[in-house]
Amino acid sequence: MKKRFLAAVGISIALITSVLIIAGCGTQPNPQPPTDLPTPPSTQGIAATRPLVTAVNNFGFSLLQDIKRTSNENTVISPVSIHEALSMTVNGANGTTKNQMRKTLGIDSLSEDAANAQWKTLNDIFKTAGASDPKTARTLDIANSIWYQKGHSMKTTFAATIKDSFGAQASPADFAKPQAAKSINDWVSKQTSGNIQNLIERTDASDRLYLVNAVYFHADWEEPFEKESTQDATFTKADSHTVKVPMMHNETFLPVYQTKSYQATKLAYQDGKTSFYIFLPNKVNTTDTVLTALANGGYQTAVAALSSAESTNVALTLPKLDTKLNTNLAPQLEHLGMPDAFDDKANFSRMLTGGDDLYIAKVIHATRLKVDEEGTTAAAATAVGIMSKAAPVQQQPLEFTCDHPYICALVDDTSGATLFLGVINDPQN
Repeated sequence: MKKRFLAAVGISIALITSVLIIAGCGTQPNPQPPTDLPTPPSTQGIAATRPLVTAVNNFGFSLLQDIKRTSNENTVISPVSIHEALSMTVNGANGTTKNQMRKTLGIDSLSEDAANAQWKTLNDIFKTAGASDPKTARTLDIANSIWYQKGHSMKTTFAATIKDSFGAQASPADFAKPQAAKSINDWVSKQTSGNIQNLIERTDASDRLYLVNAVYFHADWEEPFEKESTQDATFTKADSHTVKVPMMHNETFLPVYQTKSYQATKLAYQDGKTSFYIFLPNKVNTTDTVLTALANGGYQTAVAALSSAESTNVALTLPKLDTKLNTNLAPQLEHLGMPDAFDDKANFSRMLTGGDDLYIAKVIHATRLKVDEEGTTAAAATAVGIMSKAAPVQQQPLEFTCDHPYICALVDDTSGATLFLGVINDPQN
């Protein structure tokens, strides 16, 4: 079975846009503080990105719901990765193509300059608040790059925006040769600590540009699960079939939020900056029901409630996971409202010099989510391929047993951005 994880450990190589469009010293020196320490993000900076973060989170739920219409497999995506990749791409779009993409991404109420500025600030927040910390065994790395066909050139404004707002470095490549795909895949593998490999099967002479975003996350639990407590147990899938999977167990104090259709909790990591949310449907409800409840503000309400809730004694049972995904998101993105980008109506005239005949041929998204007794690792990659049109507190603990399909979200608490979002239907895959 194809393992689908449209997101979780922070490696989001998102949007490989295969655009076929193209100190002096004194006698008694005073000790100086280190200059490479990250500066904590300002409250103003975090507040300034709120419209973008809301758009990213809402886009993630819309996309996940659309994918689940036709799949009962594990589906984990990285809203941050996919959104950032497409946000880079939209800077090369024009006309109706641009308007459809911006509406689908939920940034149509922001000016283009404002959206780009918020991405710059959000990436700075990720960089400073997410800096690797060996004391807490936590890493959050996000990187962007551009690969363009030799002999072609990017338009000045487009190149400057991608570099200034998204920090992407540009490299030439000959897409007619196998080395081009290898170079991109090697970059992706390095950025994701080897969790995403061979993202691109091959490149083609008609390719003009690849915009690549990579996200990698790893952190240890604040309270690890005891490995001795992990035992095989029954998990009931959406189709009512059962499987035996390794189940982790822990009795601890956690915040809990309950509604008529689901109960929710969140697990903290040692870094104190990231949380793992679980939305467990009541036995009579499905993950589809809960996804609907979480949409249109329900997710924000649940997250806020869990942030302020007092902890209660919880007996948590959670499957170990190591799930992967590699899929083309083009059908879902068309259905969500940006069809022109994928056909002859596409207008990416702001991207490459002489690139007036470009369209998106594919949006490849690859993810890996690993959850075990020690912590979580997540990685994701998205490749947007653009081609020329000329070429194709209780006496008893509350039971929280994840023995049936559930929803999970990996959230950067500093910004509120959802790094990974998924539905787990079979922990074996």
